[in-house]
Amino acid sequence: MAPGKKSEIWRYFTPFDKDRAKCNICEKVYSRAGRTTSGLRTHLKAVHAEEFELLIRAETELQASKMLISPETPLKEVKKQLSIEESIMKKKQWDAKHPLSQQIDYRISEMIALDSLPFNFVENVGFRRLMQLVAPQYTLKGRNFFTEHSQELYAKVANKVKFILSDLKFMSFTTDIWSEPAANVSLLSLTCHGITANFNRLRIILKCEEFHERHTGDVIASKFESMLNEWNILKEQVHCMVRDEGSNMKRAMSLAG
Repeated sequence: MAPGKKSEIWRYFTPFDKDRAKCNICEKVYSRAGRTTSGLRTHLKAVHAEEFELLIRAETELQASKMLISPETPLKEVKKQLSIEESIMKKKQWDAKHPLSQQIDYRISEMIALDSLPFNFVENVGFRRLMQLVAPQYTLKGRNFFTEHSQELYAKVANKVKFILSDLKFMSFTTDIWSEPAANVSLLSLTCHGITANFNRLRIILKCEEFHERHTGDVIASKFESMLNEWNILKEQVHCMVRDEGSNMKRAMSLAG
């Protein structure tokens, strides 16, 4: 819990300043006008239903424990009992620098990259229930954290991919360009296909890049050249490129050689 805060809600939020608090799950900052926690409870209920259920359960259990306290119990003894309980709860949760917490952060980021998962996967109810069962001391984090954490992992994965590609004498590629009206963005993909010396088939998505320019053959050819250079792939290693029948793609392949 936050210093000076006795509400169970502070297990899920951290004070950001005197009028705002940051959600420990999605890491967004929310107002708590009047320094009340009603807005924080509303956010937890609407966005993080699983944690809200745990909050209600914890509040119910705490209320029940208070009712069991004998009227004759000295006030100091009651405060001591609550302090011990809070101390035990704090010890149960790993902080961000705990070695096991950092290992789990790394493995989750790795899973997102290897399985091409969306970052909001970590906020799905099923995943959070699983983590609470297998690692109850781990503090669950939201999509913003893993978006940043995965950037650090990218460099390591990219080096590994380059090492794998260096073992291929020739490669084939599939590519496509499409627009997503809902996001108002165009994307250009490049997937590498190859067979190792041990006759193992490989398929690696090398790039799925935002495309802001006009979809002309000249621009597409320039993009392909840039992507091949990024992965240290020589034109002489390109066996074939599978694309659609668009005139711009035909021109791009012709210019790319």
